Amino acid sequence: FPSHDTTPIRSNKNYALPWLALSHRGRITSYVSYVQGSELFINPNRSEYSDPGKSLERARSEQWELGFKTSAWSVAVFYLNRPALTDQAPVYELRERFIQKGIEASTTLKRDNWSWNQSAMLLQVERSDHLKLTNVPRYTWRSTIAYNHTDDSSILISTTYEGEREIEASGKTQLPEWIRWD
Repeated sequence: FPSHDTTPIRSNKNYALPWLALSHRGRITSYVSYVQGSELFINPNRSEYSDPGKSLERARSEQWELGFKTSAWSVAVFYLNRPALTDQAPVYELRERFIQKGIEASTTLKRDNWSWNQSAMLLQVERSDHLKLTNVPRYTWRSTIAYNHTDDSSILISTTYEGEREIEASGKTQLPEWIRWD
């Protein structure tokens, strides 16, 4: 086995990054936000990597979100552009970018001792090198029905549905959609 250096790696870099959010609260709350982030990646401190412990260049990410919500439902659209790390020893570098676009919605209904919550998301994830991102479903749906018998006991039925997902970055093999009941 290769030897591993356990010397701590420290970084004291500070960044000022833009962040903006606007919201309006009425019968329906609406909001829009934009944020830039900075992600720091440090080469693993292991002998099998070139330049162990070296800090990579600062990687910027950005996110937009627009949403509407009430006490009973919400819907949001989002866009995220962030760095994609290549971690295949001895290579540890930022070569590509992930672009995530999607829409997410949820509802909550309550009547007497019953409650019903459900949410759904459609997600499109792309890499700038056109490889598929693995283990990310294109769509999900979750639903929970609960009967609250007393303050400390309830009965829950939960369902999760997830769409197909890539197993290989080449896109040649997919895991089919599935449903789970709890």
